[in-house]
Amino acid sequence: MKKLRRNIVLFFCVACCTACFDLQENLFLKKDGSGTFSFIINLEQSKEMVKMLGTISNTIDSNDSIGSITEKPEIKFEKAFEKATYKLQNTQGIKNITIISDTMKYKFGISFDFSNISTLNTGLNNLFSDDADTTAKKDIVYFELKNNELKRIETLDSKSIVGKSLGLPNEASNFNAHKQFSLERFLNTATFTTTYSFEQTINKAQNTHSILSNDAKTITLVTYPFASAKDTADKKISIANIITLQ
Repeated sequence: MKKLRRNIVLFFCVACCTACFDLQENLFLKKDGSGTFSFIINLEQSKEMVKMLGTISNTIDSNDSIGSITEKPEIKFEKAFEKATYKLQNTQGIKNITIISDTMKYKFGISFDFSNISTLNTGLNNLFSDDADTTAKKDIVYFELKNNELKRIETLDSKSIVGKSLGLPNEASNFNAHKQFSLERFLNTATFTTTYSFEQTINKAQNTHSILSNDAKTITLVTYPFASAKDTADKKISIANIITLQ
């Protein structure tokens, strides 16, 4: 996941200076508590820019003391998520791990099936864990399910997704040197979209910013979790939600 985070930051640091991107958390929950989860990076709006600026990132990589092989941006994302599958392969209750690589729409990610909510939380902890940080907490609760209520906790492991918000990896410093990186704009433009679908009908959702589908079986919420404190209240919408099912 460290390599995954490195590549995510590497390309977003440049692309997001003038274009936005969307992190997508998708969940399908069955009545028995099992389901499917996916995490996707949607770069569709930044596709051409990322491709053009791939040359810059490769130049930075070539100057890396560790050394690296020049690759297209989409290849680097594919390989990063492929390595991320190893985090899940030995997690009991996790199966059907699939790499998502849509080079036409520039969407990259990973999906898997889980046996219950506890297994899902374990899988997410394993997926977003940082091998280099042995002190990192690995028992984060993302979801709770009880009495036909799905609770999304106000937890977003931004360190694992985009690097430490106050101290990004070396890539950030390299882009600063090239006058290409703006930390503030990078964080402000990132949206985080949660889309949860169910076999049952949704009765209500606690988060009033949630959008319910016509069949009342899917609920969507768009937030700006990394926006700075000085931004508008609308951008500081919470990702927390309690969804009550029939």
